Amino acid sequence: LRKPRKHLFFIGLGIFVFVGICVSVYALWYLFTSAEYQLNRGNFYSQYGDYHKAIEYYEKACSLDDENIFLFWKITECYNNLNDFEHYEAWLYRIVNSQYSQDKDVEKAYNRLILLYEEKKDYQTIDSLVKGCNNVNVMERYSPYLVAEPVFSHEAGFYKEIIPLKITCEEDEIVYYT
Repeated sequence: LRKPRKHLFFIGLGIFVFVGICVSVYALWYLFTSAEYQLNRGNFYSQYGDYHKAIEYYEKACSLDDENIFLFWKITECYNNLNDFEHYEAWLYRIVNSQYSQDKDVEKAYNRLILLYEEKKDYQTIDSLVKGCNNVNVMERYSPYLVAEPVFSHEAGFYKEIIPLKITCEEDEIVYYT
């Protein structure tokens, strides 16, 4: 009678150990494939100023959840804190071009891009950026940066007399000349 009980004990112990290993493997798998876990790890490193490590975790989270624009913003903040403006700009463009971005995200990204180009005094890029934008609020806010081609009242050429020249533009804009 004792031998069957001994076998039951070892079978029960084996099943218990097997279930414990399965639960542990699942927990580890979940941690490493969970966007939320990756985000929390990124937040931890970002909080302590290790932005390179935070970016690693945020990018892992993005690969697991590419619809979460909040993750894009976290990466953008890290690159800005690292003064890595090339990557900062690239991630802002990813926000602008993402199909999951809401209007407020697009506007915020455009605002930051335009501030970045304004610091560089790159008004031509601002002009093309605003002209390529389909967000009405951005277009209205940054319309003073738009550049229009001048239209002259006379054809270019040589004239024997002085003629008054009128400079206008096709759009309702202010004409600056020197």
